[in-house]
Amino acid sequence: MPPTLFETSVPIWRVFALLGSTLGIAVGSALLAMAIGVSMGLLLYLSGRKATSLWIGALVLPLIWPPFQTAIGWMVLQGESGITLFQKDSFDSWVLSILFSPLGVILVHSVSFWPIPALLSWWGFLKLDREMVDQLRVEGVSIIQSSLFLCRLNLVPISVSILLVVIFSLGDIGAAELLQVNTFPVLLYTELNLIRTLGPVIRMSAPLLLFMAVGIVIWTSLRNRIRIETDTFEPLPSQDRWISPAYSRWFLGLLLLLGPGTVMATESVQIVRDLSTIHLPLLTECLSASIWTGIGAVLLGALFLQCGLLASGNRSVAWTIDCVSFLLFAIPAPVLALALLKMFSSMGRTALPLLDSFWILSLACAIRFYWVAWSLVQSGRDRIPQSLEDRMKTEGLSAWQRTRHIFNPLLRPQIMAGLTLVWALSLGEVTLTRILQPPGVQTLAARTVNFMHWGHDGMVAAGLVTVALLEFLPLLVYIGWKSVWGRTQ
Repeated sequence: MPPTLFETSVPIWRVFALLGSTLGIAVGSALLAMAIGVSMGLLLYLSGRKATSLWIGALVLPLIWPPFQTAIGWMVLQGESGITLFQKDSFDSWVLSILFSPLGVILVHSVSFWPIPALLSWWGFLKLDREMVDQLRVEGVSIIQSSLFLCRLNLVPISVSILLVVIFSLGDIGAAELLQVNTFPVLLYTELNLIRTLGPVIRMSAPLLLFMAVGIVIWTSLRNRIRIETDTFEPLPSQDRWISPAYSRWFLGLLLLLGPGTVMATESVQIVRDLSTIHLPLLTECLSASIWTGIGAVLLGALFLQCGLLASGNRSVAWTIDCVSFLLFAIPAPVLALALLKMFSSMGRTALPLLDSFWILSLACAIRFYWVAWSLVQSGRDRIPQSLEDRMKTEGLSAWQRTRHIFNPLLRPQIMAGLTLVWALSLGEVTLTRILQPPGVQTLAARTVNFMHWGHDGMVAAGLVTVALLEFLPLLVYIGWKSVWGRTQ
């Protein structure tokens, strides 16, 4: 007899046991990501860098690649794939034993999520009095002691960053599934494939959703205390000039640890060969599906942002948007995907064209990654002078007039940056792609995961690097446009 509503094939004790082990992985990932990220934020602060779009973009860069890509890159580096793993009874080296363990998932998550504490701690450091740092130097306080003192003063942003990394790590499925570590999101995904019923998945997710709800309240209540500051700094002191090259070397090393950096270093010749020979029609189909999905997600994301700006005049509505969008981003992707499937399936034949096209995946990605874009837009929205807000109210401008004539021109950089991240994250999304897959169509990210099971390392690397190039496409177009525009001026 099939399970009824809210019944699962998994004992409840196993659900809580996996929740505990998954929370341990998430906390370990958050602490390691904090150690890396806060160090990077401190280096940026001590080197006197301003919070410009260049440095913010450089820190956000690792977030473009989801953890599953880094896991694939490390597997390629070790010469492993699904085919070779299934033929082994044990691992050949201690490196593989660590990689295919909870510690491996912690390492992958920390390498992927360290920009979160880096950004938040850096913005917190920028609020501190610069003269205090100079006074510590004059008094002969060591760099370690002064760093610990600054971190203690910056405890709120650091704590929030730990919370965010814990939540994002709890919702990840790709890295754990590829590294064959049984976590709570993997259990959800397995249960979803067995019963395809929303009730049991929600029941199993209830403790996790409750934890995330607490995280949402903490995040929204503390968000105003970690806004970006735009103060200018004095020239870089001569005794601190070592910090900038130290940061650059550290940042470059972390980039090389990511999936694309790893496979480029190990499979560069095979990548070129495979890109030109393997299943060109199949790759063309996957590229087309990925690009159309990304375009659809960007268009829907732009529409959602306009709706958010229209409603942002009401503080309670803006707070609600912040909470709901954060929850939709933080919950495990299988829950969101199944909820969308159930919602559109209940509409009958009117929703069938949507379920059979890439638009269902575009909608899911736009909903899931809306919070990322909205957070950037909100950071700019919060910096609009109160005097301008009062003047708009005095002149009786409607919500549409404020959005069209004031917010859109002033917040254009934040809107474009947010939509760029929606594009990149949509192209790298795997879980939603594998659940909301239109008949006969796969995105390149999903195909790359499948390469791990029946292809060789060069095929995996080729797909991975192609996804990375697609994610970078807006940046490459922008650089090309700026260079052409600069020559014509």
